[in-house]
Amino acid sequence: MNRALPWIITLVPSTSPSSPRPGASASGAQLLDEETRERYARLARAQLGATAAVVSLTLDGAVHLGGSVASLVVARDAPVVSRDLQHDPALRDLLSGPDAEVGALVALPLRSIGTVPIGALCVVDAGPRDWSDSDLELCADLADVCSSELRLRGEHARSREIQRLTTQTNRQSRLLLLLSDAFADAITIDDVATTAGRVATTGLGARYAGLALLDEDGMSLTYTSLDGFYDEIDENWRTAYIGDDRPLSLVALTRKPMMFTDSAEMVRKFPMTASVSHNVTGARGMLPLISSGKLLGVLTLVWDMPRVFDEQSRAIKTALAGYTAQALDRAQMLAARQGVARTLQAAMLSPLPTIQGVTFASIYEPAARTEEVGGDWYDAIELPDGSIAVMIGDVTGHDVAAAAVMGQLRSMLRAFAWEHNEPPSAILSILDKTNRGIKLDATGTAIVARLSHEGDGLRMRWSSAGHPPPVVARADGTVEILQGRNGLMLGVEPSITRHDHEVLLGPGDVLVLYTDGLVERRDEMFLDGLRRLVTTLESSGTVAFAELPSVLVRDLVGDALADDIAVLLVRVDAQPAVPAPGAPTDLGEVAFR
Repeated sequence: MNRALPWIITLVPSTSPSSPRPGASASGAQLLDEETRERYARLARAQLGATAAVVSLTLDGAVHLGGSVASLVVARDAPVVSRDLQHDPALRDLLSGPDAEVGALVALPLRSIGTVPIGALCVVDAGPRDWSDSDLELCADLADVCSSELRLRGEHARSREIQRLTTQTNRQSRLLLLLSDAFADAITIDDVATTAGRVATTGLGARYAGLALLDEDGMSLTYTSLDGFYDEIDENWRTAYIGDDRPLSLVALTRKPMMFTDSAEMVRKFPMTASVSHNVTGARGMLPLISSGKLLGVLTLVWDMPRVFDEQSRAIKTALAGYTAQALDRAQMLAARQGVARTLQAAMLSPLPTIQGVTFASIYEPAARTEEVGGDWYDAIELPDGSIAVMIGDVTGHDVAAAAVMGQLRSMLRAFAWEHNEPPSAILSILDKTNRGIKLDATGTAIVARLSHEGDGLRMRWSSAGHPPPVVARADGTVEILQGRNGLMLGVEPSITRHDHEVLLGPGDVLVLYTDGLVERRDEMFLDGLRRLVTTLESSGTVAFAELPSVLVRDLVGDALADDIAVLLVRVDAQPAVPAPGAPTDLGEVAFR
């Protein structure tokens, strides 16, 4: 290398570089590679007949303010021209040594995007030289050409960076949208854990996302699941106490996230994790789940490979933790409400009585997963005269409010059936008028039936207020839809005349009362649903009576409960034979006659 070059060679930032100057390129050296810089230097040497030339550019936007002519040009933002550096007191200190073979110098600033110089084109001769106007014009032209290429490449680099940032921003926006949409349907804690895992694996490339919930005592955390975390893991790792020397515990204690580029970093900081880090060596992230200022748990993310978490990456993971915490808070509140709702439902749907001559079977399935209670109900009571009242109804609504109204209607109907020795139509009319009179203003459907003993069977007298028709599965395997005039639903016009209908039920016959959720579908006519019910009953001869309500719901509806469902079955039991007067009552009596 020529001895004139060391002091004009490519700029290198000092160990404590100054801040980038406003408008400076991120890195001049990145815009022109070494081969291109040498091409411009070679052209300058050839055109000017100079001893040496070099294109010197800044690195990473930092400007080194001492130690080279190029630095001086960048700092001054002006050309430097000297006939003889050896005798130029203003520039002599820039020489690399007293024996440097440098005489004349021309150094011009190079620019990219903006007006701030990012380097210099330096041309030198070993001895003194009077630079002519044409020499200086040629140097200026070469500097302009070099600057033009720098600007072009700078624009391309800026376009690529804008595209990269746009892509990154779009990806971040899509992830945030994915997060907001993903948790919209997460109702239970299991839903939240599953959703967080799906988002982490598909959106963030994680291998595993684990939800550790703060226990009731506030002193420990327990993972809902470790499936997919490690191939084999001691179950003791499922729970972490706040005082443990584990990252999970520290995150819960400090409420600050922790990120590890790989498992080795985690083991260095928390040696006790070594036993569970050998299978997966990738990055880790642990994020506190906080909602309304309350710690709910910690979300653990595990990757197969090491990774560095930049600011944007951390922001995405923080957003995931935020959405997870909100959904978890909602799920926990709903779980608490479910407990209350189940208690309320159990109180309203009291156990069916044991009455000689009949056997009951029933089921209630709510549509509203959020509260697990609704407006469907059934009831059965033995009346003072020995007859049996059976009732089923459907109050408008699928929530706790509907259940509360249902409870009042059910209680009133139960009391009216007990108190008034009237046909079912009259009982429904009394209920409807009372509903209007006390301003309960409930709407819904109902059937009231009165079963009276007749021979070895039961005579059923029934009346309907807009309810789906009763069905009878006969002992011989046939199924009958009971036809009758269906009255107006409750809560519309209490003064209407209601009608009663009668049918005889024999031994082994099963009365099927149900709410519309069992047979209604949005994609079919109501009669089609009734036909499906009849077909299912016809093929259920081998089903145990106690299991029949569940089988009906399973076969007719499945898991997609769009409406509440109540089913009440009443089977007429065969009556024990009554011996004729004087007839033997047992084998022992026969033997002694």
